[in-house]
Amino acid sequence: MVPDGFISHFYAISEHVSPVLAFGFLGPRQHLGEVCTIFKQQIVQYLKDMFDHDKVRFTSAQSLADDILSLSHRRSEILLGYLGISSLLEANGSLPVGNGGSADHQ
Repeated sequence: MVPDGFISHFYAISEHVSPVLAFGFLGPRQHLGEVCTIFKQQIVQYLKDMFDHDKVRFTSAQSLADDILSLSHRRSEILLGYLGISSLLEANGSLPVGNGGSADHQ
């Protein structure tokens, strides 16, 4: 197995997300269960879209990567909108200016 490959990253993410999802689906709080259900629906639709020839071009590795990145951004926007969060962290990992990011603490 490749130490920094896709499966390695997938398992690393699963280790953190699985307990929260299990508690959300099985736990006592209704709102958390609803959030987990929405999250699950978006992930399932994301996976379906990744294998849809009408939504993803399988002509080259670059076009495939571009389309999957586009799908990822779209699904994250939907989830952030549901959660009431206006934007993602910037590409370098810092918060956008004006939203409590590192620029506000200088």
